[in-house]
Amino acid sequence: IIEKPNAFDTSKKFSTWIYTIANNLCKNEYRKNQNQQKAYEQHQFIHSEISTNTKITHDKEVFSTQLDAAIERLPETHRACFLLRYKDELSVKEISQVLKCPEGTVKSRLFHATKKLNRQLKHWESIL
Repeated sequence: IIEKPNAFDTSKKFSTWIYTIANNLCKNEYRKNQNQQKAYEQHQFIHSEISTNTKITHDKEVFSTQLDAAIERLPETHRACFLLRYKDELSVKEISQVLKCPEGTVKSRLFHATKKLNRQLKHWESIL
């Protein structure tokens, strides 16, 4: 009103002009707040994504370390079967030839090794 008094049309009601100005000022403020809120939410989302990715990477590293330690605690026969099967990706038949034992024994050792590792790493089930 003070900045542009000449903008008032004297053929119309003064109160209508004032309400129009107030309405426009409110709309402008609302838009400004919406844009600030969107920027804030985008910042929070990006920060959350970075934090989550960092946590996941850290969890995977810790899990890998604990898995290696759990494998080391397995009896030698179980560890050998497990590593040949899941690290070197040999078949049960190939493992039986390498270790010079029946395929049934290899299967049994793999079953028991997996069962022991599952028990030792059970707390990771809900995390990963």
